This record gives sequence, C-alpha cells and structure tokens, in this order.
Amino acid sequence: MRLRVIALGLILIPFVDVLPFLDHIGGHMRSVRMEVATVFALILGLLSFRKPTQCHNKYVLAFLSLIPLTMFYARRVPVLVGNIIQTSPWVGSAVLTILVFFLMFIAVSNVKVSRNDFVALCNIFSVCGFVASLFCICHYFGFAQFFFLDTHAAAVNQTAGRVIGHLGHATLTAPFIGMCLPISLCRKHYKMAIVMAIGILLTKSQVGIGAAIAGVLAYYSTKGYRQAGVIMIVSFLSLLVLSSGFFGNDKMRNFIGDSGRFQTWKNAVSDIKDGLTEQITPRPLTGYGPGSFRVFYHLKHPIGKVGESRQMLKAHNEYLEILYAMGIFGLIAFLMAMYECLKNVIPVCRYRHLGGVIGAFVSISVAAGGTFVWQLGATGFYSCVLFGLLNNESVLILSSKMA
Repeated sequence: MRLRVIALGLILIPFVDVLPFLDHIGGHMRSVRMEVATVFALILGLLSFRKPTQCHNKYVLAFLSLIPLTMFYARRVPVLVGNIIQTSPWVGSAVLTILVFFLMFIAVSNVKVSRNDFVALCNIFSVCGFVASLFCICHYFGFAQFFFLDTHAAAVNQTAGRVIGHLGHATLTAPFIGMCLPISLCRKHYKMAIVMAIGILLTKSQVGIGAAIAGVLAYYSTKGYRQAGVIMIVSFLSLLVLSSGFFGNDKMRNFIGDSGRFQTWKNAVSDIKDGLTEQITPRPLTGYGPGSFRVFYHLKHPIGKVGESRQMLKAHNEYLEILYAMGIFGLIAFLMAMYECLKNVIPVCRYRHLGGVIGAFVSISVAAGGTFVWQLGATGFYSCVLFGLLNNESVLILSSKMA
C-alpha cells in the first residue's frame, strides 16, 4: 500500500498544475503543489503506524530533538507585525511540516522493497524527468507556455530566457530534471537521458546544470574505486580552476550569475554572527527558530521596491537557512544524517540502480546549495523518497545481493 502511495505521489505531485481541472492562469501553483505533497507525506506517515517501525538514522532523531530547544528560544523573540507584537507564530507551521515529512521518511525507510519495486520506482523517476524536460523543449519553441516572464524579471537578473518549465522557474525545474537524470542513466534510458540533458541546458540555470553534472559524476563514481578516484581528482581541479577564475577574472565573474545570492548569504551570515536588533541577539548555536528566515532576515534587510534591492525572500541555500533557523547544532545534525545514509550505502553502491539513487541524491543536495529545493512540493517529496530509500534496510540487502 505504501509503495503505491509513493508511486502515485511521484507521478502526481510534479504535474498537479497541468491537470485540466485546475485553473491556475496567472499563478505559479507552488503552494498548491506543496500542499498536495504534504498530504501524500501525511498519508504515508499514518500508514507506517500499521506495523512496527523504527528510525534507521540516529542523526535524524538528533536533528528532531533540537527542535524543542530552538522553539524555546524562538518564542522569546518579539517581532512587530503590523501594529501587533507577535512571538514566532511561524514556528508552528515550519515544525509541523518537518514532522510530517519525518513521518514520510520513516514510512519510506521501513517499507519492504523488492527488486521489481525498486526498478518500478526508478522508472517513475526517469519518465517524470523526461516529461518535465519535454515541457522545457516545448517552451523553447514557444509551445505550452504555462508561465511567462514579466517586466519584473529583469530586476532579479533572470538569465533563463523564456524556458521556465512547468514548475514556475528555471532554477526550480532544472534541479528536478537533474535529480532524475542519474536514475535514467542507471535504467539505461539513454535517449530519454539525452532529452533530459537538453531540457536542463535550455533552462540556462547554472545551479541546475551544475547539480546535474554532480549527480551524473556521482553515479559513475559508483562503478568502481578507480573511476571514483579519477572523477574526484578531475572534479577538484575543475572547481579549483573555476574558483580562481571567479576571484581573479572579471569575465568569469560576470559569466557566473549569482542573481543576488552572494549578497543574501553574506547578510545572513552577518545576522547569525552579530544578531538582528537589540532584542534579537545572536544565537549561532541554536538559531532563531524553524521558519524564521523569511521573517527575521527581512527585519534588517527589507526587500524594498522591485529593482531597488537584491534581497531574496528565501536564502536560496538550504544549508544556510538551516544554520539560520536551527543553529550550528542543527546544521551539524542535518549534515551527519546525510553522511550516515551515504556511509551505509557506499559499500554496496555497485548495484547500478542504487548508484542511480545515490547520484540523484547528490544532485539534489548540490542544488540545495543554490536554491530552496527542499521547501517545494515536487523536489521536496522526491528528495524524501530518495533519502528514505537510502536508509531502507531492504534496499541495502537487495543491493548487497545484486552488487
């Protein structure tokens, strides 16, 4: 039952806004897609209580255990909203979302997965990424324009042209396709993978292109230690060249468009280190509370009129936003949870389907450093499925037999 719900969610959530009975002209449907994803996550979580379950990743529990601490501190921070002083009403919504997707993670990590089930899930990832790339190609030729760039787009340095994709923005669509690309390769859907690569390139999203490359390299690294070593060395040297070029060459700096990210990150780090106001003092260890970035950050860095400020509503860096909300302790627990699952699957990663899932997880984790993929319905739900599969004991047993 849980596998069927997972499969239905993977198919429906990314494309809920293209269903004929939903009229979304003039909107981006981002909130609706997130609500649908939350409902599916909650259903999966409730289904997990039918049988005894356990959390196979102790650092996930450590991350959750920090939430009451951050909530305790967050509730003592008054913020003036309109003419009313409020004390962190946004925390409850963020915590509830975290708990719902934690239940989904428990459900996915405890479901029994056979080889046929695993292959079927991989096929869904591959096909959905392929369909999403077709939308991008259609947009390039002027067909099926669900979204158009308006006059405000120039104010945020939009470089993607008219290819936006069905998720509402190039930087949201490209990571979704890039996450599916390694799984398409592991299924040997090479023609579909080529179309997906074209779709990613047409978005011109540097975050999405970089994340897709990272995912593909991670997948091929699972083929053997020698390949992994070569890929790691080449990747390191490439990053070194790009970094030196960015800091030492004006043309390279202009080529890498940050769209205001670097200034936002700089401001956020300053907020964490120095505090926001006299009442909101620095809390680098515990953060300002879940969901606090969209409120606290703009107290000190108001958005202003379009074109006059480059401040963003979100950090466009999930790790920085976790640091902002949950502090150093929360970020360490989150990163250790990611490390824990990869540590367990690497010994059996030569099973090509597991290698594809690892590549997909690496891709979306890289994209999370440049946009807010884990706060969106499609990429958030898909990421939770990937994370659950990588922490699933039956998947590890299957992979050890097939490796």
